Amino acid sequence: MLRYFFAGISRTIFVSGHGYLKSPRSRNFVGNEDGKWWGGPPDGPAKETCAHCLNRKQVSGTCGAIGGRDYDHPPSQSGFRMKWQSQATYTQGQVITIEAVLTAHHKGHFELYACALKNPEEVATKSCFEENPLKFVKDVLYGSPKDKNYPMRAYVAPNDGNANTISDPTLPNGGGMLLKHEYRLPNKVFGEHVLIQWKYYTANSCEVPGYDDYDFPSQSWRSGNLGKCSILDETGDDAPERFWNCAEVTIAKDGPSEPPTPPAPTDAPITPPPSKSSEPTRGGGGPTNGEDSRLIAYVGNWQKCPTSEQTENYTHIMIAFAVTYQWSSAKNICDESCTISMPPYSSCSLNINQLIKITH
Repeated sequence: MLRYFFAGISRTIFVSGHGYLKSPRSRNFVGNEDGKWWGGPPDGPAKETCAHCLNRKQVSGTCGAIGGRDYDHPPSQSGFRMKWQSQATYTQGQVITIEAVLTAHHKGHFELYACALKNPEEVATKSCFEENPLKFVKDVLYGSPKDKNYPMRAYVAPNDGNANTISDPTLPNGGGMLLKHEYRLPNKVFGEHVLIQWKYYTANSCEVPGYDDYDFPSQSWRSGNLGKCSILDETGDDAPERFWNCAEVTIAKDGPSEPPTPPAPTDAPITPPPSKSSEPTRGGGGPTNGEDSRLIAYVGNWQKCPTSEQTENYTHIMIAFAVTYQWSSAKNICDESCTISMPPYSSCSLNINQLIKITH
């Protein structure tokens, strides 16, 4: 009888979950909080039981995967794609607050990137994210200094007994250490469908470049006697252990919107001419030497004041004062000064009732 013995050697596989992006909620955390096993909408999120475990991804992926669930294509309850759900609305270049939770603390740092998509089902590329890093501004809870050589990094404070921890049975792994950082969005990224990528590099097996030059607040922020990490693979199979999450957000364009298109010009209404029986007398000829006005039309024939019969057939009376000039005594039999005023009326004024009647 032949007997066979098989032996296999494989790479080290990391199995414990370590963290997730809590705010804005990552796709995997949305699945954890909102996902249903049954009874939900077909395009609603599938139930995610290990939102803190996305330490793998496809070679070309960017949003992490766990147990066959690939969050570059976030799964829905029906087995297709989850509907896009923006978790926050920001403004181009705004400083935003990012919250993450670590369920197992292995030091290291976070990096964040943004990528605007053409449509909600587009898969973001690594190059799109790397072209648009968010800039670290402030560690709200623990005072992590900025890294002048790597401005996108937020270093993880030690869990030394003073950490801000969350204990909540509804959260992945029942809670963990809360980290809150302020980041500035890239100025050139905006759109209705934008992904924010959260990357967590652990530092308990090896250190990526830059740690030796960073001003850690104390040695407790850093693991000791670690070697340098080799070239990082794209799947998360090799050290250091890394985690990828993506959050769906909307980023509004800063500044004024495009001005509205002005309406097309319309022709001015044409005023119908008065009836022939009441046609006014027209001025004859242009101004003579020494005159600085032209008489276009007038009521009556140079009489002292127009009568009601002559004015009530008109719909508009315009009185315009452009210049001061001397009346022509050769043509004008009125007083040299002629005004329209409130009572008491001058001898050359229209009756106020006539004006009301005419203008209405």
